[in-house]
Amino acid sequence: MDAPHVVVFLADDLGWGDCSPYGGKDMPTPNMARLAADGVTLTHAFVASPSCAPSRAASTR
Repeated sequence: MDAPHVVVFLADDLGWGDCSPYGGKDMPTPNMARLAADGVTLTHAFVASPSCAPSRAASTR
């Protein structure tokens, strides 16, 4: 059996309800919707710490 292909989107200040695959209407995300329609979406995912912390600690230089 082949291993599944997994795409994880990490963005600062983006909630699950902001994206069109989960019903968001204010910000179109057509590519994300296409990937979701062709694959699997998660409804219960949790992190032990904020996902924005690593991006804030990264250098932009």
